[in-house]
Amino acid sequence: MVTAIKGEVAPGSALAVAEQNCLSEGQAQPLAGAGEAAMWCRNEDLDTLVVTVKRSHGEVRIAHLTLAGSPMAANIPGYASLARLLGGRL
Repeated sequence: MVTAIKGEVAPGSALAVAEQNCLSEGQAQPLAGAGEAAMWCRNEDLDTLVVTVKRSHGEVRIAHLTLAGSPMAANIPGYASLARLLGGRL
């Protein structure tokens, strides 16, 4: 899912809103090199959520990718690759 916020919103602020979908506070793990801000975490359904935020055309765009039934493993290298791919498409 991709959403957009018009105006001068800081990407970090937009990412903080997305972090509210994480299973618990402080659980979000940052992902470097993807958009202006990116993270992954587990949601309440125990799926993995990968989020990338990027400014584009006068708005902040937020891409949310939910990996249903994903493994309990820690951050796999694929999460960062997915976040970079999402950021490149925003």
